[in-house]
Order: sequence, then C-alpha cells, then structure tokens
Amino acid sequence: MFPEQLAQWRQACEQANDWDQASEKKLKEATQSERKKNAKLQNDLERKNTALAEAAALLVLRKKYNALFEDHEDES
Repeated sequence: MFPEQLAQWRQACEQANDWDQASEKKLKEATQSERKKNAKLQNDLERKNTALAEAAALLVLRKKYNALFEDHEDES
C-alpha cells in the first residue's frame, strides 16, 4: 500500500464515523421529540378520559335524581 492510499482510507473512515455520529445525533433528537409528543398526548388523553368519566357520573346522578323526584310527584 502507498501512503496516499492509507491517507485516503483514513479520511474515508473518519468521514464515515462523522456521518454515523451526525446520524445518531439526529436520531436521538427525533426520539426525544417523539417521546415528548407522546407524553403530551398521553396527558391529554388522561385528562379527556377523566372528564368523560365525570360527565358519565353526572348523567347517572341526574337520571337517579329525576327518577327519585318523579316517583314523589306521582305519589302526591
């Protein structure tokens, strides 16, 4: 092998490593971004599920309340 070939090979290897590092950094940033987005969506979903459960409980209570007072009005 000639020294020029070794220099070219070394330069190619260094560039390949730099590309891998840049690619890994971009992948890490994208992963972090997706994790944050996922956490936000999970929080929104939990909040909406809580609100839905509360609305369902209020509907059940309203039905029971109406049923209770309709029975008393019928008896009067």
